[in-house]
Amino acid sequence: MNMFQRILLGTDFSDNARVAYRWAAALAKAFDGVVQLVHVLEDDLASAAPVLAGPLHAAEAVDFARLRQETRRGAQSGLETAAAEVRALGVAVEPHLLEGRPWQSLVKAAKDLGCDCIVLSTHGRSGLAHLLIGSTAEKVVRTAHCPVLTVHEGDRLPT
Repeated sequence: MNMFQRILLGTDFSDNARVAYRWAAALAKAFDGVVQLVHVLEDDLASAAPVLAGPLHAAEAVDFARLRQETRRGAQSGLETAAAEVRALGVAVEPHLLEGRPWQSLVKAAKDLGCDCIVLSTHGRSGLAHLLIGSTAEKVVRTAHCPVLTVHEGDRLPT
């Protein structure tokens, strides 16, 4: 039985996110699956651009299109590096660069890509930081159509 053939692995390229790479690779190996590696560019900059552009003087104007393009280029490079890291763990990887709210984009991508599970790291925020920032992993767990494996820094792979 190939229970987890398509594994969505969400990454923000942080050290915490990299902890989850091994877990996704282990699942892919166990079930002869493929890792769908996803990074989401938050859409906040694009939606805020018109609001921010108004009060800026011409000399201080920011080229939001160029900034967005550079951000996208950097994210694509990060995604390629992350895909190489996951491939080095001995599994097939298909990278995807998306835009939107991270938790919504991850849940939608998992469904659209036909994923059987989602693997995400958690940043371990608590208290006020958790309340103010929210937890992408928590929102994914609550709304995903499939099982979600959350990995904390220091979690060890089963032997």
